[in-house]
Amino acid sequence: MTVLRHVERDGTLLASASQRLAPPPDAEQVKEEVQRHLFDGQVEISSVTWTYARWKPGTSLMTVHEVEFGDGTREQLVRKSFADGKAASLAERREWFDSAPCAPGRRRRWLDTERGIAAWFYPFDRELPGLGKLIDPRWLARFVEEGEVVPRRTVRRRRTAFQLLRYKPEHRAVGRLDLVLRDQPRDAERRSFALRAIRSPAAGRVAATRERLHSDTGAPVPRLLLHDVDQGLLLEEWLEATPLDREDFDSPGEAGATLASLHRAEPPLGVAPARLSTTASALELLGPLLPGELTGLTPVVRRAVAECWVHGDFHPDQLARTPHGGTVLLDLDNTGRGDPVVDLASWSADAAISLGESAATQATAQFLEGYEQAGGRPVDPTALSAAVAGSLVRLAAGYFRRLERGAREKASRALALARVYSGSGELGP
Repeated sequence: MTVLRHVERDGTLLASASQRLAPPPDAEQVKEEVQRHLFDGQVEISSVTWTYARWKPGTSLMTVHEVEFGDGTREQLVRKSFADGKAASLAERREWFDSAPCAPGRRRRWLDTERGIAAWFYPFDRELPGLGKLIDPRWLARFVEEGEVVPRRTVRRRRTAFQLLRYKPEHRAVGRLDLVLRDQPRDAERRSFALRAIRSPAAGRVAATRERLHSDTGAPVPRLLLHDVDQGLLLEEWLEATPLDREDFDSPGEAGATLASLHRAEPPLGVAPARLSTTASALELLGPLLPGELTGLTPVVRRAVAECWVHGDFHPDQLARTPHGGTVLLDLDNTGRGDPVVDLASWSADAAISLGESAATQATAQFLEGYEQAGGRPVDPTALSAAVAGSLVRLAAGYFRRLERGAREKASRALALARVYSGSGELGP
C-alpha cells in the first residue's frame, strides 16, 4: 500500500465552471487561517503543500494541505468550503467543532458559518469516528486483544505504532498497525496488520460482504480479521505485496486471470450490490463544462446478463504483486454482487487513456484472454464497448472533480475515446 499518487492541481477550474464557490486557498491564505483560527498566532509555519482536492459542483470544495511547522513536524489540514445556500447547514455541526480537546490556544478544528468554511487537522474527521482511536496505542492494543487476534495482555503498549498510508477525508483512511508481543525478544520483527477506517454506517455492510467474500471465493484477497462497526474500523492481514502503478499494463493477462478468480463465484442472495459510480452523474457534471462534446452520448441501463462477485473499482493499482510473483486484490470497500462487465470496462478504459487506442486494443485483448482462460464470465463485446465508453466519461469527470491541471484537455481526449468505443453513442450505466 502507498500514499495517494501526486496530482498537479489547477484552482482556476472553479472560476471557469461559474461555480458559487470560493477558489481554493493558496499557501499564504492557509498559513494565515491556521495561525489565526487554530493557534492564535503562536506558531511558525514553514511551508504549505496542496495534496488533495474533491469538488462537488454546486455543493462544496474539499482540499487537503500538508502543513510543515517551524519545528519540522507536519500535519494534514482538511479545508472544506460550501456553496451559497449550503453554508447554513454548517450551524448543525457547531457542537462537533467546538468539542475538540486541545491545549489553550491550540485548536484542532474550526468553523466559520458566515464564510461557509470548515477545517480540521487529521485525525479529527466527523465522518470517520474511528480515526481518533488510531493514535491511541492503548486502545489499539485492547482492540486486537479483545478481538482475539492476539492473546490477551500480550501487546507491548509503548511499542504499538500506526502509520497512515492513505487518507481521503470523510471517506476512508488506510494504514499499517505494528505490534510487538511480550513473549518476543526486543529485536523480534513486529507483527503487522492493515487497518482501515471508513464511515461507520457502511462498516457493517463492508464487513459482512468481506466475510462472505473470503469464504465463498478463491480470490486472492486479504482476510478480514476483526471489525468494529461503531468506530468504522476493519483490521486485515498485512500482505507483503507491492501495488502496481495506475498505468501498469505490462501483464494484462495476469490482471485478467486475477479478476476472473473473483468473478467465477456467484454471491449469495444476501450479499449487497456493489457500490458503483454512475455515468449519469458524470454527464451532469460535464454538461456545463464541455457541452459540445457530449452531444449524442447517452447512458443506457441494461439488464445484467449475469451477476457475480465484482470488485466495483477495478484498476491496475488495485492489484499488488507478492514476493513470490503472485497477485492480490486490494481496496474491497465497494465489492458486492453485480455485472462483471463493470470491472472489465474500468480496467480497459484506463488502458485506453494510458496507451492510446491501438496499444490499448492489444492490451485489452490479452487482458480478456487471461480472464477467459482463468474461467471468467462470457463477454458480450457490444456491452463491453458501451461500458468502456461509460467508464471513459466517468474518468473525464474525475479530472474536474480532482481539479487536475489540464483537466479540459484530458477530459476532451477521454470523451473522444468514449465516442470511438460507444459507436452508437450508448454508454454503460
